[in-house]
Amino acid sequence: MATFEPGHLHIERHALNDSDYSYNLCIDYEISQHPKEGQGMLFTLHGSVEGKDLKEEFFLPKDQAFDFARHAMNIAQKYGMPKIATLNGEMHKQY
Repeated sequence: MATFEPGHLHIERHALNDSDYSYNLCIDYEISQHPKEGQGMLFTLHGSVEGKDLKEEFFLPKDQAFDFARHAMNIAQKYGMPKIATLNGEMHKQY
């Protein structure tokens, strides 16, 4: 399930059985100015993957901000998100 409001995207999935996976992730974002990269978006990914808490920020220049889901997925994988999982499908309908 995914819900969107400007500046905030919430995505969650509940495991259906013992071999399945779950996550509860929020992506907050705002326009930001980076000293070297210029204007872009500052993203804060927070929530949990398989019960492990996570909170990380990442910045993308304005011409790369569309690719935020790939960056969020890479971070989530560091916290245990399976490689077979995709966030893009859930998020694409919302943004």
